[in-house]
Amino acid sequence: MIDTRGDGDVKGSIFLLPSYYSLPPISPPDYTATQGSISGNNITLNSSDSGKYTSINISNNGTLTINGDLTLYVTGDIELKNSAELQVKNNSTLTLYLEGDIKAHNSSGFNNITQTPANLTIYGTGTNQKIDIKNSAELYAVIYAPDAEMVVHNSGDAYGSFIVDNMELKHTANVYYDKALRQVSVDDELVRFSVTHWEEI
Repeated sequence: MIDTRGDGDVKGSIFLLPSYYSLPPISPPDYTATQGSISGNNITLNSSDSGKYTSINISNNGTLTINGDLTLYVTGDIELKNSAELQVKNNSTLTLYLEGDIKAHNSSGFNNITQTPANLTIYGTGTNQKIDIKNSAELYAVIYAPDAEMVVHNSGDAYGSFIVDNMELKHTANVYYDKALRQVSVDDELVRFSVTHWEEI
């Protein structure tokens, strides 16, 4: 269900499946050891920091910087305090597997500097998850969380592709689909089919 409140808008077409379709579950990577929590004010993670963590908590005005190609499996919540952000730098990618919720406070959010949604992929692996995008935030991401409720708050814009159980757009929030995400390979996660070759006859 998509609920647009006030002046919320979806740029593009909305289609309904003709019958119920069960979305496939996603499995997190098989990291055995937990590296604890990521918590603090200004933190930089490099490719070597990929792994399993219990939670992420970024303080007011703090930044969690993603530098390189990272895969994180977070078993708890991600909380961004007031004006905090998770920042994906240029020439970097983040693949995030999340069992808990995303709790974003005022003026906080995900800052994907590349502005390429495919460079920030979030897989929801838990049940009854909640994903909050707060006021005036811009999100460039791909989110696959079939059991999550996603809320984009006032003036928040979301660019990419979002597969969730429920989505609510409040007031002037907007969602924009990135057509580049249609270009996939057979090795991409959750891809059911793709064109590998074709012949004109």
